[in-house]
Amino acid sequence: MNYVELKQEHPELFSNQDAGIKIILDEQIIGDWQVEYRKKLMEAGDPLDWADIGVVYQDPYLILARDLVQFPNGYLGSYIRSYSPKTLMGGKPVAILPVLAGQVLLLHIFRHATRRWHYELPRGYGEGRLSAEDNARKELAEETGWHSAEMLPLGELHENTGREGLPVYLFLARLSESQRPMEDKPVEEEGIDRIQYTPMPEFESMIRDQIITDGFTIAAYTRARLKGYI
Repeated sequence: MNYVELKQEHPELFSNQDAGIKIILDEQIIGDWQVEYRKKLMEAGDPLDWADIGVVYQDPYLILARDLVQFPNGYLGSYIRSYSPKTLMGGKPVAILPVLAGQVLLLHIFRHATRRWHYELPRGYGEGRLSAEDNARKELAEETGWHSAEMLPLGELHENTGREGLPVYLFLARLSESQRPMEDKPVEEEGIDRIQYTPMPEFESMIRDQIITDGFTIAAYTRARLKGYI
């Protein structure tokens, strides 16, 4: 997807209505800014492609767009933001807080970005045009083998408002012992080595003591607690 296609297919992402930081769409202004900024980059010995405006990187999992923006004081500068291609195509990314008789189902998963093991909730990219709830059920089943009879929406989460452009949808899944899988089968190809059932007081202590540092997990728990679901 190039920048023109992104603007045409998702005009809402370029809206300047009530915008504290305005996106510049005028090609002449963009071109003039690029000429001047490339001069500064050349003088500093920095890469000239830092002045590129548009889709500057994409693969099956990530699109990075750099916009020319005008800040409230009138200063023009570039600002980068990221999107999941699947989300742009209508998918609904989700994170699910599964609860079974006062226990939280956690995944022990290795994350490449941090190069460490984490305790996290099941989550996943949006697939196709499934609703957020249907995608939550799908991800829960794929990553844990569990099916939930009750899936309670916890609302939207913007995990990193400084860079990521679209929300993730949070859910609480009430699990029933009658639906327990025959055995836990961690999805090893996704870096999951075990599924752990953690009593709620211990789970809360893991958040307090920074054993759990994943933002989706902390946010889903907080939202569920404040809504009185747990």
